[in-house]
Amino acid sequence: MSQREKAGRGLRFGQALSLASLFALAACSSLLGIEELHEGPASAAGTGADGGADSAGRDGAAGAAKGGSAGKAQGGNSSANAGTMGDIAGEPSMAAAGDGTTQGGSAGNGGSAGGSAGKDGGSAGKDGGSGGSGGSSGGSAGGTTVTGHVIDYWGHKLPSIQVEIGGTKVSTDAQGAFTIPNVAAQYDASLVVKVADTAEVAGWVFQGLTRRDPTLQVYLDLVSRHQYVDVEGGAGLASALTASRTFSVATAGPDGQDEFKNVVPDNFTEGTSSWRGPTATQETAYGLVWQPDANGLPTSYVAFDSKALALDSAASNNALVTFDMTPKSITASAISGTVTPGALGERENWAFVQFPTNAAITVARDKAGSNTFSYLAPSLTGSSMVFAATEGDANTGAYSLVHKDGLAPGKSGISAQLPVPASNLAISPAGNVNKVSSTTVFSFQPGMGNAGPFLIEFDNLDASSYEHLLIVTTKTSFTLPKVLNDSYALLPGKSYYWRVQTHGTFANVDAMASTTGYLDEFSGTDYLYGFPSPAGPRHGDGAFTISANQTFTLAP
Repeated sequence: MSQREKAGRGLRFGQALSLASLFALAACSSLLGIEELHEGPASAAGTGADGGADSAGRDGAAGAAKGGSAGKAQGGNSSANAGTMGDIAGEPSMAAAGDGTTQGGSAGNGGSAGGSAGKDGGSAGKDGGSGGSGGSSGGSAGGTTVTGHVIDYWGHKLPSIQVEIGGTKVSTDAQGAFTIPNVAAQYDASLVVKVADTAEVAGWVFQGLTRRDPTLQVYLDLVSRHQYVDVEGGAGLASALTASRTFSVATAGPDGQDEFKNVVPDNFTEGTSSWRGPTATQETAYGLVWQPDANGLPTSYVAFDSKALALDSAASNNALVTFDMTPKSITASAISGTVTPGALGERENWAFVQFPTNAAITVARDKAGSNTFSYLAPSLTGSSMVFAATEGDANTGAYSLVHKDGLAPGKSGISAQLPVPASNLAISPAGNVNKVSSTTVFSFQPGMGNAGPFLIEFDNLDASSYEHLLIVTTKTSFTLPKVLNDSYALLPGKSYYWRVQTHGTFANVDAMASTTGYLDEFSGTDYLYGFPSPAGPRHGDGAFTISANQTFTLAP
């Protein structure tokens, strides 16, 4: 067979790590130490009145993590769910209640119902309650233990990652877990990620956490693997694939996914499936033949098959997948609805068939970006549809995407509103843009209806230098934070740009540190090349924005 890579394909997330540029991540030296900006002192004592109660019932008795009416939970065998923390008004806790029957002890100090009022207290936590599950005791002035995990975009638990909280630095174990004792009620967590097979490195800071069990999600860390794949269409393909039809193939599993468009079997060899982590992985390959109209939108579906695909990066031969693409009767009906645009222009609509293994096949790219849409969707066992609307251009300016997941063919009345990215990025004093220091203040304006939290990225403009900084925060005004006790920082005298991302709607950084992570399934790197596609294990309606960037230079 001759070799053929599919045309017009965006780079895979597994090949490139970026938040606004190719982002693969390397040790850096000559680090510039910079001080952290605090927006008021973090509470340490565990009283409901001052907002410093222990946030998880596991180590304290419960109640208000961020401020609440004074009160003491009952130790021992008190009501089972009271140990959760009262979050922002009415929000449920992100931490599990402790086991009062085994920990017992004296009553921990905690708010009786989660919080009294105000921005950081909120009304009574949904799962609050007055009779905490107990725990060994309430948070003391020394703080309580934080046991967390570090995961990547695909949910892999990352070993040997250095994590720092409150000046204490540890490394994650083989399961990506870390434990740090005596942590204040509110804290920042920093870490450094070096992608195993590249020369780049990124510092990450998660600001304003209170939960005792954070899962800190970053983009990539594990080694990138790949194997060439030969695709065969089987005996039935000759009748299924006419000159006007399209053959698309997707491969996916727990460690990665790829999509190949306009496949020509028997001339398609050494297409690359890529993944992260283990040397070998098990995926599923999906083949779909469909008939597009003059605008590339589907009018019918002709053939479909799926096959198991074993991949091994150490293998000397190509992997082979042979589909049965004999034409079949495939039922199809339209998904339809409306899009409310923002203000960026350059609108497009997209429709994808998504499979349980995380694979996705693009079946509609509507370059007209119609605000009223209807796209034909196939009924395939186990699959559902994803609709996405995009606006702007992430390479040249601000970008916005909204998606609706889990749609059944025939679903009507879909309503999607494009979020507005952050804007008015500024550096103060204005004259500091070419000599940024530890006192320089960065600020921005949140997008309308998109109040955060935010992921703020700093990327080096020098292609020969590969260090990055990322901050997960609710702040809209900040200075550069410390990373790992100032052992990692952006380099003096180097030029960078910074941008602001949002990933859906979260109440706070605690909510972004849940076990499922926070990175949107469309926030890989494909969007940078004009081919957004849902990727990774996180599914569900969501949105992703990225602001235009601003450049600056660190002082020598």
